[in-house]
Order: sequence, then structure tokens, then C-alpha cells
Amino acid sequence: MKSFLILILNSFIIFNCFTQSNNSFQFPLNKNQQNFLSGTMGELRGDHFHMGIDIKTNGKIGVPIHASKSGYIERIRIGSRGYGRALYMNHNDGTKSVYAHLSRFNNSIENFIIKEQYKSQSFEITRYPEKNKFYFNKGELIGYSGNSGSSSGPHLHFEIRDSNDDVLDPLSYNFIEIKDTVNPTFEKIVFKTLDINSRINGGFGFYEYKLIKKKNKYYLDGKVSMVGNIGIAIYAYDRLDLMPNKNGIKKTEMFFNKIKLVSNNIEKLSYNETSKIVKYIDYNLYNLKRKQYIKLYQDDGNKMLVHRNNSHNGIVNINNDSTHFFQIYITDSYNNSSELSFYSNNKNDVVDNSKKIIFNNSNVSIIDNVLELTLGLNHKDYIEILYENNLIKNQFYAYKTKNSKVFLLDLKKILPQKIITEDKEINTQFISSIYPNLEKQITHKDFELLSKKNTLFDTLNIRFEKKYDSTNNLELFSFSNKNDIANKSFSIKLKTLKNYDLEKSHVYSVSKDDYYFIGGDWKNNLIEFKSKLLSDFTILTDTIPPEIKSIKTTKDELRFKIRDDLSGIKDYIGKINGNWILFNYDYKRDLIFSQKIDKEKPFIGNFELKIIDKAGNINMLNFKL
Repeated sequence: MKSFLILILNSFIIFNCFTQSNNSFQFPLNKNQQNFLSGTMGELRGDHFHMGIDIKTNGKIGVPIHASKSGYIERIRIGSRGYGRALYMNHNDGTKSVYAHLSRFNNSIENFIIKEQYKSQSFEITRYPEKNKFYFNKGELIGYSGNSGSSSGPHLHFEIRDSNDDVLDPLSYNFIEIKDTVNPTFEKIVFKTLDINSRINGGFGFYEYKLIKKKNKYYLDGKVSMVGNIGIAIYAYDRLDLMPNKNGIKKTEMFFNKIKLVSNNIEKLSYNETSKIVKYIDYNLYNLKRKQYIKLYQDDGNKMLVHRNNSHNGIVNINNDSTHFFQIYITDSYNNSSELSFYSNNKNDVVDNSKKIIFNNSNVSIIDNVLELTLGLNHKDYIEILYENNLIKNQFYAYKTKNSKVFLLDLKKILPQKIITEDKEINTQFISSIYPNLEKQITHKDFELLSKKNTLFDTLNIRFEKKYDSTNNLELFSFSNKNDIANKSFSIKLKTLKNYDLEKSHVYSVSKDDYYFIGGDWKNNLIEFKSKLLSDFTILTDTIPPEIKSIKTTKDELRFKIRDDLSGIKDYIGKINGNWILFNYDYKRDLIFSQKIDKEKPFIGNFELKIIDKAGNINMLNFKL
């Protein structure tokens, strides 16, 4: 009887271990070896959160990729951008996994998708195979690593998702292949006044401090005083063992006088929220420094779930003369943590702007709903503000510094048309205010703009100036709202004075000396397009066909370089004896290369290649093989 019970117990243990092993995730490549990451979950990538992890392949393409858990392929996607060649697995237990930037798939999947590409005559394709058509046990080969899509170098992008396709942190599954014993790094902190009456070191705006590490803790490189409503942003990052890459921070906590004010934990991310990174980071600082400063507070319009555990929206309110104690903790996925602590008070006899961030060379700057004007100490104590209907009001300075008088205008009340100082008039270029919860149609002599309800995160004060570039003979439609990305796109119509070739002319955004194709549809002298960002726009005419350069033309393989210097490549079509040929497109290398459906059948006969750019220009190449 005793032996029988031991047998049952052993059988249960073996079954339980097998079940746990079968249900756990396996690392998708180089199992049981130390691997290295170039990106982590929730990392900030300019205009989106990074979903999942990026696993390095030592610069190699073709590293075998294995199913991280048993399941079936529910989606196959091939695109020239984004994830490139990607597989999506369903594990029948409420979890899924994604493998992206592959060079090729497992043979059975590869043969299937090539047939589908030839059937639809399209390189870019998405297919949803029937359930269990491609079923793989954990550890079986599903594909090979690559550099396809919008990848900046060979690697595997790997995700774990729940049943709703929300992305979970893969590092929370404790893969032994990843080692991290390094504490995250604090580099800088920025304090920001959140309304017209708040002050930092006696002044208004953004104030930045470097952070000094002493005995495993971080401290400010100077004293700070604050009063009113203050927002805090940090520039911080994590590193893994033996790697220089700056990765994302998983968890951020802030305590104000020992009371927890902020608890942001990136355990799960939704693709519906990833574009809202423009509210998670300070976009003013990103545009100025090209670094992502994480905001520890929620400003208007920020409804991200990562902030759901925060008190008072993470905003620090100081309204007394007491000394206040701050503690900020950052933690990575392996619970390595760093601490920043500092004190503040609101005693500041003299305004100290030594830490203030200057965003432009002008004496006028706009921060949220406040206009700041800086004038010399010899200027009189007030300026004149011209509003609509020729209403003029005097505005007295808000405070003095050692060298200047600072005037602050509350834009929530009414938008000024002009500011009149002792020696000049300043045109503010304000057109109108748009509110998130209201639809707004603006009709101006140079443009029309439609903002539908919930297009915006927050109130937007439109500033605009029509310019003319005589050197390049260009009309420039300049909006001064480059730090205000919308939640949804505006509908914009530009009213042109020049005559354009309506088939070849389109809207381009202007950034320094570069032009980026947007598109648009013409109706009379108006061209209509959509954009989430109100920046600088112009209209360019592209009449030059794309370029084609032969690289390899044999009976077994065809390779060409294709490029277009202005509007960009829209489409390409290759045929042999009138029959469509699959060409893979690597836009990073301006390269297309053939892939046969029948590897034994040579390319023989009349070949033609047609390349079309986004302006409709066409280039043709014909020859006989």
C-alpha cells in the first residue's frame, strides 16, 4: 500500500512538472545560452512605446527561431516596413507570441505564403491560416532571424501577448538566457511650472538639474525651490549586463513627504495606447534634446492606464514655506533599483535662472497656455496687449531677474493679437483656440482646418504664418505648434496662390532642409490632406521618374536598385512573358529581389519592370532573358 501511494505521488509530480514545463515559455533562440537585448518592453521610441523585447543576433541573419510555446500560427504578415516578415502564434491558453523582422519562415509556412503572394500578386500580404494548419510544439523551428521591415539591424523582435493582444513584459517570465544585475541610471531631472502662478527658483518655465551619484544614491547638482503646481520629468534608462544599450525603465515611483504620489508600472501595454507616448514623455524636451524625459505627472488629456495608481495626477502642489522631501525610485524588470532623493522649499529671495531651459533665441516663448515675454530691466513696468476688436489692455511684469523683466500672459482667457513694447510691435500669430471635447472648423484666408471632437489631447492655440521662399519659389504654410501632436488627424486644406500641376504636385512637410511626402487631393486651388501634427507644409511638384539600376539579371535571380529622390516609391511590378514575378522589397537598401514559386523553372523570355512613384511618375525597364 505504501509503495502504491509513493507511485501515485511520483506520477503526480512528474505530470505536474511536465504540465508546468509545457505551459512555460522557452526563449525563442539560442536556448540555455546567455543572450543580449537591444530593446526592452515599454522603451520610448520617439512616437511610440516599444512592445516586447529585441534580441540581438550578433549582426547575423538566419539564426534559427523556435516556438516559445506549443501552439498554432494564427497570422502571417509580410510588409516592407513595420515588423517586416512576422509570425503570430496562439498558444490555446490565453497567451500569444510574436516573432518579427524574420528573413524567412519555416519551409511549410514559406511555401504557403509564396503561393498566396503569387495568387494575390502582392509582396505585402496578411493571411490568417485555418486553426492548426501550422501547429508547432514548443522548441520546433518556425523561422529564421533577419532585418526585414523597419529594423535598424539584424535582431529578433519577440512579444508575449494576452488573449486581447495586449503586450506583456517578456522579462517577467524570468528567462535564464538574459542576465541583468545592473541598477538603472538617473541622468537628469526637469521641474516645470504647470500654471501661470507657479514658480521654480523664483521663475517660470522648465528647470533642469544634472544628477550626481554618491554611494548608490542620486542627488541634485544644486538647490531647488518650488511653489504652486509643479510637474517633474526624469531622463533615466536601464542597462543589462555587459551591454551599453540604454533600455527602458519598467517601474517609476515618487514619494512626496513620504507619501506615494506616483506609481507607474509598465507590465502591460495596449496597441491602442502606444501612440499616446506623446503625453507620457515631455515632447517639448524631446524636440529640443532628442531625448525622452518621462513625465511623472499627468497633464490634461493624458488618460493612459500606466498612470492609474497615481494620486493628484502626480502633480506636486506646494503652498507653504516648509521644506519638502522627495524620493524617486526607478526599477527594471529584474527588480534592480536606484533612488534619487532631494529637498525643496519655496524661499527664494532672488530669481535664479541658471538652471532654466531656453527653447529658442526669441524673447517670446509659449509653454502650454502661458505666453512668456522677456524684456530688459530698463523697459517700463507694463506692455500693451492688443486683442480682437481693437481692445487694448496693459499687462504688468510678473517678476524680475537680475537682467530682465518677465511678462506672463494667460492664454486660457483670451488670445492676444499683438504685443506692443516700447520699441516694437510683436505679432503673436494666434488664429484660434481648439478644445478637445468640441468640433471646430477654422476658415482662414490661407487655409481651412477641421478638428473633430476628441481629435486633441488638450486645448490647442493655433499659430500660423504664410511665408514665401523666393530662393526655391515655394509657398510655406507655417504652423507654430510643432510640440502638439494630436490624438487623431486634422483635416487641412491649403489655399494656394501659385498654379500647380495638379497630377504631380502634393503636400510635403518641411523639416530643416528635408521634405517628406504627405500627399493630398486637389479641388480647384485647394489641396486637402490629413495630419496629426501642425508643422511647416509646402507644395512640391515631382515630374522625375524613379531610378532603376540592374544588379543581377540571370535565369535564376533578378535584383535591382530602385529609388526616388522626392515623393518616394509607391509600387513596382515585374513580369516575365506577361506573368507576374514576386519581388521582395528592402526599402533600407533600395533593393528588390525575385523569389520564384517554382525554383526549377528558369527566368526565360521577355522581362519588364515597372516602377511608380507617389506622384505617378513611371519608369520602365525591358529586356530579354
